[in-house]
Order: sequence, then C-alpha cells, then structure tokens
Amino acid sequence: MRRSLIKTICIMAALLLLLSSCTGRVTAEPDEAAVAAAIRAYSASGGSGNDPITERFDTTVDPSWLGMSLTLPQNSAEPDNALARQLIVLGGEASASACASYYETLGFTVLEQRYFDQTGQDITQTCAYTIGRGTVTRGGIETQAYLITLRPTAGVKWFANFNISPSRTDTSFVQEFLLPANDVFLRAKELIGEEHPVIIVTGFSRGASCANVLGFLLDAAYGSDDLYVYTFASPRTVTAEVAAQFPCPSIFNYVNSADPVAMIPPAGWGLARFGTDILLQGSSSIRLLGAALRERLADLVAICPDVYSFYHKRFSLTGPGESESGVTLFEIIMFVGGQAFSEPGESFLGDETDLSSLLGLIAKGSDLRAAQGLIVLVGASDNAVRIGTQHQPKTYQEMLAGLDGTETE
Repeated sequence: MRRSLIKTICIMAALLLLLSSCTGRVTAEPDEAAVAAAIRAYSASGGSGNDPITERFDTTVDPSWLGMSLTLPQNSAEPDNALARQLIVLGGEASASACASYYETLGFTVLEQRYFDQTGQDITQTCAYTIGRGTVTRGGIETQAYLITLRPTAGVKWFANFNISPSRTDTSFVQEFLLPANDVFLRAKELIGEEHPVIIVTGFSRGASCANVLGFLLDAAYGSDDLYVYTFASPRTVTAEVAAQFPCPSIFNYVNSADPVAMIPPAGWGLARFGTDILLQGSSSIRLLGAALRERLADLVAICPDVYSFYHKRFSLTGPGESESGVTLFEIIMFVGGQAFSEPGESFLGDETDLSSLLGLIAKGSDLRAAQGLIVLVGASDNAVRIGTQHQPKTYQEMLAGLDGTETE
C-alpha cells in the first residue's frame, strides 16, 4: 500500500545506475534521433505503472505513536518533537480509510477526504487530503482545531514530482506543489468559514511539499500564532529569495540529511522550503552518504543550472554539447524511472533500442556523463535500497525516536 512512497527515490537510484554504467558494452548502436524520439514519447506518456523495486522496502510505521489526543505547545513558533512523533504517523499514511481511522482515534471528525480515488495513472496537479475538526489541548486548555493531512506520493505521482514546472519556466514556486496546495487551501477556507481556529497541517514526501506551501498560504490568511505545520521528507518548494521574504515561523520541516528526495529540486537552482528545516542526522556513514549525494547533485546543476534548462536544454547522446535531436535531463529522468519500474525484460524502446543501447550512446562523450559520479554511490542494487531507505516513513520515525544530533537551518 505504501510502496508508491518511494517511487521518486527509485527514479534517482535508477538514474544513478544509468549514468554510472556509461562504460557498459553494447552490441548495437541505434540511431541517436530514433532513441531520443522514443525517450521523449515515453516520458510524455506519464510513465509505467509497475513498481517491483519498491517491494524491497519496509515502510511500516508504528501507529502506537499516534496516541489518543493531540497536545500542542503554547508557542507555535517553537518546534515540538513530541508532536512531530505523533504527526509522522498521519503524514506517512497513504490510505484514506486508515487516515480516517487515525482521525477518529484522535477525536477528530472527518469533514472531507478528496482525490484518494484517483487512478494510478493520474498525473494531474492534485494531492489527496483529509480535513477534520476536533479538540486539542494547548497550554493546558482544550480548544477547537482543524487538522489537515496531505497524502504521500501515490500511483504515478512520482512522474509529477519531477514535472516541477508544468509551464516549463522558472517560477518563484515549484508549480507542481503550489497548484495542489492552493486547491486544498481554498477548500479549507470554505470549511473553516469565519472562524479563526487552531490549524494543524502535516504531510510526508510529496504531501510534505504541498503541506509546506499550504502552510505559507494559511500563514498569510490567518497568521502564524495558531498555525502548526510539521512536514517530513519534503522536496524544496520555493525560491530561497521568496522563502526569506516570508519567514513562516510555525512551519517545521523534518529532513533526513541523507534523503535524496529532500535534496530535490537542487538547492543550486536557488530553491528552498518555507519555515525552518530540522535536520535529522543518522550514523556517520549515513552522514557521509548524504554529503556525497549533495556533491554529486551539484554535477547535475553544472549542466542544467536552472529549471528552464532542465526542460529545454537538449543534450547530444553521442557527443559533447547540445543537439536538436538530443534529449533533456527531464526526459532522461522520466525514461530511466520507467525502466526502474518495468518488469524484467520489458523495454520501452524496442528490441534494438533498450536501456543498454542508451548506455552505449551516452558512453561516447555526452555531457550527461557529468552526472556519472552520482551513480557510483549506488552501484549494486543493495546500495540502491540503502539510499531508498533514507526516504521511508519508518526511517524518519526511527530518527525521531532519538533526535540527538538534530540541527536546524
């Protein structure tokens, strides 16, 4: 049920494997234009619905952390790790029925659940959510509150995660997260009406990024004093310049320092998150892994320095520089993601132009080799699983259990 949560990281792992294998041997050299056209066609289709890789991950979260009620700190601008431990259970849940059950346990009445019934192939800019109303304890006093949970990545939303700007231009916000966040915001305002209540927002992964932007919108509408926003594993959502203009003191983003999903879109594109990032540090080896991933992501920024080039700069597969018949980094990532989720032996480029042939083309000196170092970190499939594990709700829950060695930035 929660396997789709790690589709995004599987794409990254597969991309790494693709580029690190540039020296692989192939038996045929397909035409660059034909391969590029096939990649573009596949990328535009929305991706594969298969996800055999994701079966390797243990995504279970201990629901006992939820408790029977929510207790909030009096000051919403101070992070409360006890509250974070409760909300990770909600944020990491992808099932509508389970989320509704959690709301009932906490004493909340579900007012609305939406988009949970979308098909696995739906790539529209939406995010499933649950809105409920109930009672919380704040400063020793019971008070009415609204609780909003945004679902993690589900179905082929992994495709939408990388389609960060449907307009294919540089914008102040990551459009893929702004659009669904605004949708939830407008509906929440309708349900809240003229009240000025306590509002709690949480989400994991894609749900976290939408929750991050939703927190900004709610802060602008209601202020920060009665707003509590806790996100987990959120990608970046907004330019650093805009984030600095709107501090949003009641938004806290819990981020595993070795989680690749939380590293995208790259900081080198001038992107950040609203609020305060709280870095969760793993073992020394995990910290080194995170540092290495950040260094290698800088290689991608070197060849695609902004969102526009991510979508529009066409790299030659057979040599250095650009080519009208080449492919963009966006198209490559979408294609490799599809290969990662395909069944063994399945090819989306035909018998003559499979992934091995693509590797052979890139081996001839394409600028795409600039990302080769990123893949070396993955290597064997066991290492890919190790990296993918860093994005799991269970991993975040384990890190939240101790929180010794956390940092804010």
